[in-house]
Amino acid sequence: MDTNAVLETLHTLKLEGMAKAFEEMLNKTGSRNVDPVEWIKLMAESEDKTRAERRFHSRLCTAKLRDSEANFVDIDYSTLRQLDRVKFEELIKCDWIAGHSLRCP
Repeated sequence: MDTNAVLETLHTLKLEGMAKAFEEMLNKTGSRNVDPVEWIKLMAESEDKTRAERRFHSRLCTAKLRDSEANFVDIDYSTLRQLDRVKFEELIKCDWIAGHSLRCP
């Protein structure tokens, strides 16, 4: 099997996460004995993670955040902005994000 051709094809198709996982598995000893379905699963997971990171960085760049050092700890609840401390503490836990899928149906 010509692994260089496979890697080149993955890069051409812009499947960078899959290419990275493929290279890592080729370099591991004993990975040739792993079930092909497991290889595909690992490569797909790597591609999904790479794309999610790319989307996150793209959104972060376009967000044009004013203060890169902003933190929840620095929120001033004493000013008259009607901020709900309890609601902010719930948001800080990120339970809503963990409980909901970020993908569209």
